Amino acid sequence: MSTPEGGAVDECRFFIDELSDRELHLGSVVLNRALPPFLTNRRAATSARTLIRDARTIASQAPVADPELVATVLNEVGESFLDYGIAATRQRELAAELSELSATMVTIPYLTSDIVDVDGLAHVAAALRA
Repeated sequence: MSTPEGGAVDECRFFIDELSDRELHLGSVVLNRALPPFLTNRRAATSARTLIRDARTIASQAPVADPELVATVLNEVGESFLDYGIAATRQRELAAELSELSATMVTIPYLTSDIVDVDGLAHVAAALRA
């Protein structure tokens, strides 16, 4: 599956059903580009909310030329973290649903760059072995 998101999960279910209907063995389901678990950490989310709430105070204490701009950046960082946390939680829920359909599930984490060389493949291989 490309990513553990709604449409891709529906396609995966369809293909699992097709394999079953044809009495073909499903080796495993591979979840690609899964968001990291720390995005669903409650303490991390609390920190993000604190960053949003206290952005102006934190920025006013930093040795910067434009505290208002820094407060805006800190707020955006906190909001983005919370948004990614929602997406990561949804991915985990969808993965749990799929795990009921397959005895073996492998997760490849979201990587910051495309796989274009042997080093990139080594990263994927390490994730598969983990």
